[in-house]
Amino acid sequence: MVKPVVQKMVRFFINVGRNVNMTPKILVEEVANAVGIPGKSIGKIDIFENFTFVEVPESVAPFVYEGLRHSRLNGARVNLEPAKPRPKRDARKPSPARS
Repeated sequence: MVKPVVQKMVRFFINVGRNVNMTPKILVEEVANAVGIPGKSIGKIDIFENFTFVEVPESVAPFVYEGLRHSRLNGARVNLEPAKPRPKRDARKPSPARS
């Protein structure tokens, strides 16, 4: 059996979200048109009130960055940057006893 090829993805932070009526459809169309990649290649999208995360294949990440960093999405000026990794959650350490 052939295993599917798993592409490495790069996660970007975008400074707009539901506050400018962002939807996954709008974001996919804008990214695909700006960079010339198929919309199906765009990965996970997380839209929050004031910001969005979107994953794109590592091979096109530089083009996405250059294509969107000075653009507008849904009429709003975009600040795009690679997302910072989430801090790893360690097992909760007990707090020191207070005296």
